[in-house]
Amino acid sequence: MVRMRCFCMVIWVLLSEVTVEASDIRVSGQVGGSVEIQCSQLFADTNTKYFCRDPCKEDQHNLIKSGQSPTGRYRLEDSGNGVFTVVITDLQKSDNGTYWCGVERYLKDTYHKVLLTVTDAPSPDTYPPKASITAAAVRTARSNEIFTSSSSTVPPSTTSPSSTQDKQQSPT
Repeated sequence: MVRMRCFCMVIWVLLSEVTVEASDIRVSGQVGGSVEIQCSQLFADTNTKYFCRDPCKEDQHNLIKSGQSPTGRYRLEDSGNGVFTVVITDLQKSDNGTYWCGVERYLKDTYHKVLLTVTDAPSPDTYPPKASITAAAVRTARSNEIFTSSSSTVPPSTTSPSSTQDKQQSPT
């Protein structure tokens, strides 16, 4: 019986290591913005979760742990079912790099590799100004004909059917 438990434990540890290597999490954000990183690990309902910066050795590289109040720009939300979310706010270019979502285990902690890319925020000149809609369409009925006039500079509230009709009848 003890032998079977040891065998199962060894298989479980080996399988968890394979899972870690196969599933990198890639996240990107812009300077000044924020990112949410969702980490998931099997059989980690009540285990302590943490988020650390590479090389992630001992507690010296941990940025936040489950059960800990938010520290600085980092927040960890543990849903209690093996899934936890890390939020990083006020991103900086220096945040670029490799991180790890970790779960404390009895024998050896398990991890998911996180690759964070932070890009510069676009400048306001990158996008054209938003167009404002000021066109007014006015319909006037005269002798069974319908005239349509539009103007891109005159707001709808100042256009009257009679002034539009006069403009359409005058020679140019």
